[in-house]
Amino acid sequence: MDMSNANTTTSKAPYMSAMAASAAAVVLLSGCMASNPVASMREALTTSSAWTPVTTQPVTLKVPNDPSIQPRKNAAYSTVIVRDIGFDNAAVTISQNTNYGRILFQSLTPSSFIVHARQDNGTAGSGMRYSIDYKLSETPAGYSVTFQPTTVNSYQEGLIGKFPVPDFNESYLRRELSKLQILYRFEVDSPYNSDSVTANFMRQAAPRAAKQGWRDPVTGKIYGTYYTAKLRGQEMPFSVEVYPYRNGSKAVISTTITGTETSPQLVDFEVLIKEARKMLEDIARS
Repeated sequence: MDMSNANTTTSKAPYMSAMAASAAAVVLLSGCMASNPVASMREALTTSSAWTPVTTQPVTLKVPNDPSIQPRKNAAYSTVIVRDIGFDNAAVTISQNTNYGRILFQSLTPSSFIVHARQDNGTAGSGMRYSIDYKLSETPAGYSVTFQPTTVNSYQEGLIGKFPVPDFNESYLRRELSKLQILYRFEVDSPYNSDSVTANFMRQAAPRAAKQGWRDPVTGKIYGTYYTAKLRGQEMPFSVEVYPYRNGSKAVISTTITGTETSPQLVDFEVLIKEARKMLEDIARS
């Protein structure tokens, strides 16, 4: 059995820039690879290096006790890594010359998983895999998850014309671990009417037409339009529902907050939540 539970994301990591990968993708992979004759032939033609130790520093994601953090569910539009931490799923994108660039989170257990950078043509390819140990720690104020890379190996599949091994170094690995996400939903009271608040979001945020089948990762609802803003350089997608309320209106905001290091080796979601709330509250009340 090659993997018991594998979640595949395609991300526009710097090492894949030449491939022009332009969107995220998630595919659930399961089953016994040996039962697939194509996979069996690919495995027979694979050259793989030994797993060797890595010395990169750990990355810790700190999550506060905040009732507005939404529980993440494994679904077609959402994948769980640890507790509330995971990532949003989108549609598969094929890059130039039918080459795919992917970042995969595989073989998830209660204490470890694999981060796998892969480049392929849909069948044969090459990759680099890092084994990650993780530890969950509870505190009175919330919990933290520390990701510690331990070993790495690389491989190339096929007989001739093999893909070069992706240049997915430890710096890129740390970036992917830091970029895991939480879901957040909160309400904002505004002194202005619903039309004015909606117009503020249309003007001050970036409205996007949702692709067919896109679901809000917080609610699972299908919307025709959602918004994006930038939070510390990371794209922050969100949806807004605005209702009349007392002498003004109430905006109900659902957003995905992507991690980024708030201090060396630490992603503090409490800090990111405060910044995200202030940004969106200012739009609703402006």
